[in-house]
Amino acid sequence: MRLTRIKGKVSKGVGEGKYYVNIYSKVIERELGWKPYPGTINIVVDKKTWETVRKLANKDIKGFKYGEEEFHDVYYAKCVLKGVPGIIVFPTVSKHGKNIIEVILPEKIEISAGEDVEILVV
Repeated sequence: MRLTRIKGKVSKGVGEGKYYVNIYSKVIERELGWKPYPGTINIVVDKKTWETVRKLANKDIKGFKYGEEEFHDVYYAKCVLKGVPGIIVFPTVSKHGKNIIEVILPEKIEISAGEDVEILVV
């Protein structure tokens, strides 16, 4: 197993992650065996780091229809942030540029906007 360490800075999000994590929650729980904490942690990285991690995100949560709304595929890579295992997600449709990665964890952690963090991608 190849491990990759990346560094970035926590960025304040706009609150949309909570909505999408709630929608995808059952699928994440079925695929990974844990219920995600509602919301994402946005991490600012450079473009080269984003592209490296995107290439490692080779697992796929298939899109689905929920009510009248259609939700798209999400690629992910397993990771560890502050000792907590989670996933880095790359939605096929996203408002973020190639400098923000989103982390989903099974629990809330103490973290603040502007904080420098290291993520282990597994």
